[in-house]
Amino acid sequence: MTGDFITEGRVKIHKTASSHEGPGPGVKGKEAFYNTAMRLNRDISIMVLKNLPDGIRVLDAMGATGIRGLRYAKECGDKEIHISEITEKGVENIRKNAELNRVDVAIHHTDANIIMREIRFDFIDIDPFGTPIPFIDSGITGLKNGGILAITATDTAPLAGTYPAVCRRRYMAEPVHSYFGHESGLRILLGFVVRMGAIHDIAFTPLLSYYRDHYFRTFFRAERGAGRANRALVKLKYFTFDRKKAQWNFYDSSADAEKTEGKIYGPVWASSLGDSSFLDTISPMEDGQISSEAMELLRMLKEENEAPLFFHDVDVLSSIVRRSPPRRDSIFKAIPDAVRTHFSPLGFKTSMPVEELLDIFKNL
Repeated sequence: MTGDFITEGRVKIHKTASSHEGPGPGVKGKEAFYNTAMRLNRDISIMVLKNLPDGIRVLDAMGATGIRGLRYAKECGDKEIHISEITEKGVENIRKNAELNRVDVAIHHTDANIIMREIRFDFIDIDPFGTPIPFIDSGITGLKNGGILAITATDTAPLAGTYPAVCRRRYMAEPVHSYFGHESGLRILLGFVVRMGAIHDIAFTPLLSYYRDHYFRTFFRAERGAGRANRALVKLKYFTFDRKKAQWNFYDSSADAEKTEGKIYGPVWASSLGDSSFLDTISPMEDGQISSEAMELLRMLKEENEAPLFFHDVDVLSSIVRRSPPRRDSIFKAIPDAVRTHFSPLGFKTSMPVEELLDIFKNL
């Protein structure tokens, strides 16, 4: 940020009084603001949208300063970009920023829920301040068959189990408060969207999903059909967790889970967090416009995508066997299919049974 302007990617916007610099989600105020902490979120979104065909209709549903939609217009090829913003000041800022960047975008002074029910889009980006729950049903309604729904959720604390009552109320799921709570929380979000889609006979398939800092982010492909929706619902699971053994057990239904001992969590999306074939089509952009942090995250997501559900924590396993944490290189040498996880620098994923893992940790 320099002077009265902010530059991100190929876009320059006017600086607002409430622009948020530094980590975290910022503080909601009267004026829409630019949040530097969401640069990575926008960078990943640029790489996704740039990979999609030209001519598609795209909605940035919560425009704020317009930085996201303007970057879409300037960096993602020949797309039809729409930006909606509910505040009058925000719309004024978006218009000024669009003129500054000489881009042609459709700007709508309206509630996001209204525009998503009036116009059909190929790509809808829901990036609210807080929970996306009030906008998901409208997003599903406004999405064309085969379209992509992108969702950001910054209410990570409820989803990760810090405020379980809030999670139950918003997402109709039981969260787990543990070291893998953020992965479980992301999977609760995915499961909720899949269930919402099924109500409309739409199957949602995650293309790319991740957790970062203070938010969850996911991209879904929508395909109409009751049969497809039924098959998507099969990929939802409930689970129990034995904290003394760091072991999960998964169940197809809450009724099946109730036959066992232990607290029941979920439902969670129990399949891949992304689509490997889709991820392989997204190439890192070495043009200086995309942050190295975003490109490294993309590489990790590709590596982790086919790994098993949930990750193990080095400190937790070491504590169970009462040993000091081993070196990471020794872990990956001893466990052939172990892969890193973006959820935690101390985490890894493997198909190896936990009993075998504990035996290995005893000898590392």
